[in-house]
Parts: sequence; structure tokens; C-alpha cells
Amino acid sequence: MPNSRMGFLLYSFNSRAWQTVSLSFMPDIRGVSYRGSAAGLLLVDHPIYPITFGSSFSRVCVCNPLRRTCFPLPAMLRVSSVMAMTIVAGDDLGTYEVLVVGKTRHDTVIAEVYSSSTKSWKVRGSLPYGLVIRNHEMFVCNGFLFCLTVPCGIMAYHVRKGMSFTIDVPDSRPNICHRLVACESSILIVGGIEENHVLKEVMMWELFHNDGIDHHGFSWKEIGKMPESVCRQFRRDSISTWFECVGVGDKICFRAHGSLQVVVCSVTHGSWSWLPSYPDPHQDRKNLHLRSLVFQPSLDN
Repeated sequence: MPNSRMGFLLYSFNSRAWQTVSLSFMPDIRGVSYRGSAAGLLLVDHPIYPITFGSSFSRVCVCNPLRRTCFPLPAMLRVSSVMAMTIVAGDDLGTYEVLVVGKTRHDTVIAEVYSSSTKSWKVRGSLPYGLVIRNHEMFVCNGFLFCLTVPCGIMAYHVRKGMSFTIDVPDSRPNICHRLVACESSILIVGGIEENHVLKEVMMWELFHNDGIDHHGFSWKEIGKMPESVCRQFRRDSISTWFECVGVGDKICFRAHGSLQVVVCSVTHGSWSWLPSYPDPHQDRKNLHLRSLVFQPSLDN
């Protein structure tokens, strides 16, 4: 979980302990937004001021906290306003790709990909006009880019073929807050069901790719829900109905708004458990601005 004061709070499932990772090697971590991680790297963007033409520009950087390096990427070819971005490991060891979806100066929505092998950007293709990405998040899985859209749906974009289509969410009731999660080689939807501004239930569905590269080739299957006893504790720890979840291997980690408590669901075994508490030295201050993400340390990049 990134924290501008101390860097990262990192929980290792191998050592079963919390530790901190410093980001002091970065020139200035104030205002940094964390966009994703892969292969031991962090994808961040940092506002550059002053504001020009009514909008702020961002310098996109790829950082390796272990090597304490921060590499700024060159300017994108056509994207002038970033909607979402992510980073994935490349086909060869020590390589990576950064995928960006954004608008051009003419409001066309396109995808650009940066390759660490060629050290250059390439325009992959156009996406539906008027696309709005929820939570500014997207995930790459089995050659497809997935993101939640407004109105409620999922856009799937075949990165190599440049084709996009929409997949319906498994439950579109208006009182469900959806979260998209990448878990190993699977895409899941986590749905928080609210009643009278109270989180009542958390459901999970897995997306199965049956055949083809259009919406007919995908289907959802419900795979479980948060036990009531866990959900009650989750509600007590939260200051709102908002929560976040990230996939780590075959696990999904859940964190409530303003809390450092993390509950983990093993998708393979269907079991639930709480991580050890982190000794927060500032318990009087709500952790409102933390962001959870997956980080697998590596020295290959």
C-alpha cells in the first residue's frame, strides 16, 4: 500500500510479515499517482506544473524500488489526455510494456503501447468514441485488455488485433458497486451490495473465455461471497461502503475505506483469513489516501 510519508507498506505472503519499502530515491513523491505494477516495477505518473492549456501534463515513470531507479518514459505519440494505464511483463525476461488508453486532441479514444525492448511507443488502434473508464483502472489478461465502463459494463479490447467489444456485468442492479480484479490468468468481478448506505454483501464472479474474440465467447460464473462474520468485521473497520480489492496469485485481498486491516480470500480453496495487523504509528489519522496494489520484487529489470 503506497504511503507518501514512508513509501510502501508491503506484506509478504512468503515471510508472513509486514515491512516497509522506501521511495526516497524518487525526486519528489508528493502528488505521485500509482498506476500499476509488474515484474518488480511500479508504474507512476507525476504532475508537471504549471498547468498549460487548462490541463496538467504527466510524466510517466517506471520505477524499481529494489534497484532504486526511476526511468521516465518518452512522450506518447498521440494521447494528450490519459484515461487509464497499466504495466505488464514482456515476453522476454527483463522486458515490460506500458499500455495507455486516452484521448487525442481531437477527442478520439486510442490505445498506445510502450515497449522497453524498442524504447518507443506504438499506436495500437481506436476504441469506442465516448468511452468512460470507471476507477481509471484496466487489466491485461490472456491478450485482452479489460476495464469497467460507464454505463455499467466491461470493455474487452484485443491488444494485438485492435478489436473491442462490450461484456455485460453478471449483476447490473443499481445497488451493486463493481470492482474488476485480475487473479492469475483470470478476470473476476467483485460486487459490493449496498442497502441504505450499508455494505450488506460481497459477491464474486469469474469470467470464462469459451471461444472466439467477441462477447459471445465469454460467460460469468458465481464463485463465492464474503462470509457474514467477515463482512460484519469489514463493515466495522470501514468509514464508508467503499472498499478496494486486488488479486495476488490465486488470492483476492480486500481493504475497507480508511482501514489498514486486510482480509484475504483464497479463490482456489474458498477460504477467508485476516492478515496480521500492521502497527500503525498514526492511529489517530484515518488512512484515506492509501492505494493497494500487487508488488512482486525483482532485480531482472
